[in-house]
Amino acid sequence: MILEEATTYLHNPGQPVLPVITKTYTFPIGTIISNIVYQPTQVSEKIFIKDVCFAQKPVIQSSAIAVSQTIKDAVVYSSSELYPSSWYDVHFGVGLQGTEHVLYATIQIYPVRVSPAYHQIQYATEGNLRISYETPLQPYQTTDTYDLVIIAPKAFSSSLQPLIDHKKSHGVQTMLMTTEQIYKQYNGRDKAGTLSYLFKLQWKIMVLTIFYYSEG
Repeated sequence: MILEEATTYLHNPGQPVLPVITKTYTFPIGTIISNIVYQPTQVSEKIFIKDVCFAQKPVIQSSAIAVSQTIKDAVVYSSSELYPSSWYDVHFGVGLQGTEHVLYATIQIYPVRVSPAYHQIQYATEGNLRISYETPLQPYQTTDTYDLVIIAPKAFSSSLQPLIDHKKSHGVQTMLMTTEQIYKQYNGRDKAGTLSYLFKLQWKIMVLTIFYYSEG
């Protein structure tokens, strides 16, 4: 299935090949992105007779080893659920833009979705993308000067202080971030997602220790 606006295509072996529109936005490090939502506003449907072609496994051309033929994913092609399961996905990353650290938000929009069992296609011709965010009031201070960050609940702070002092006395620049601070300052879909989001921002940290316990 070909779409002029597509920047790439879904190529999961055995599953339908469908167009993807990728949009990447850049923000200053320290920006808090509270929500990203893509909502199609014009959706049409069509019925198709033949199955949408499925992706093949990558093949190394120079390989002399026989490669088994890719088979159609029976679970996907027998399902009445729409594939992909959502109109979009969001991925975060960090990097350098010139000499500045920046946060990247990449949105992959799936303008075409299929229900293989019903031989039905849904496709969006228009849509709205909304990004809710707050930029930092002051330039974000990275952890370039730290060698070790300890992440733990606030209740462990006193117990961990001797460890922090010991590390500093041996030249290991160490800081403590409590989970309460992290959940308040950073946003994620859940607590695990919030920690993952923080790790991507703190990419300069050489060593990371996490003290985890059930928070009810």
